[in-house]
Amino acid sequence: MNAAHRRRALFRVSARGARRGVTHPLIQSMRNVLQVVRPAARARASPAVGGYDMDCGRVECRKSSARLQDILFIMDVDVLPSGAACSICLESLWPESYTTERASVPPGTDHLPVRPRPCEDHIFHMGCIKEWLTANPICPLCRKPLIHVTGYQPQTEGSNMSVVSDPTPLPGNESCGTLVITFTVAGGAQSLHDPLPGECFAPFTFQTFLPDNSEGEEVARLLRVAWNRQLLFRIGWNPTTSRNDAVVINGIEMKARRRGGIAGNGYPDVSYMSRLKADLGELSVR
Repeated sequence: MNAAHRRRALFRVSARGARRGVTHPLIQSMRNVLQVVRPAARARASPAVGGYDMDCGRVECRKSSARLQDILFIMDVDVLPSGAACSICLESLWPESYTTERASVPPGTDHLPVRPRPCEDHIFHMGCIKEWLTANPICPLCRKPLIHVTGYQPQTEGSNMSVVSDPTPLPGNESCGTLVITFTVAGGAQSLHDPLPGECFAPFTFQTFLPDNSEGEEVARLLRVAWNRQLLFRIGWNPTTSRNDAVVINGIEMKARRRGGIAGNGYPDVSYMSRLKADLGELSVR
């Protein structure tokens, strides 16, 4: 991950409160910009879609819609299990030399034990979970979403997502019809966070296809969540103009064709649905 796109979360915890083993949240708002980058794109073809290349394997995201002070709680030393260790660094959560009555606390706050709100019994060092959350919006143990990232998808008036049912089956899914999902991004001017602020970009339409069954309906719902969080598209490279002035897919694998198999970005592809759900899950889309 490019360090320029990862800004650490800023925390301030008073030494006085830390000495008391405070149990309520004392972590200030997260003011970082997140960029989630998945491992290198899978060994598959990434055909151009609508004249623009798909950037598979890279998802650009921005700040969390939740504050860390609403997510992490500093634990009282008295409630920590004996010998408990941080699940990330595997070191003791609270060394025996540190007590709530101690006149001084360890330098900084990275060694304080904290628990994410959604998790019942997962406790980490504050520094360890801070570092984890700069690149991962989910709990490292139970994979529950901890923060909701949003993307840089243009929000021009007239943009919409529609889902219609087509009785024609997809190859490998002959027992059901097809869900045809159409994404329309209206043209407009690039925002401050886009590559060329103030420059215009053209309208963009993209269709993707899912089997019309219970799993397909679930994935369509997840895509709706990702659309609402501005995660599916962004402004990127346009080979026609050799400039960053086109709407492109934001690294999330979506089938652009009904047929053609994996190499043709179509069906049949037996593991596609599970891959797509996993990709969306990494972005806390559930």
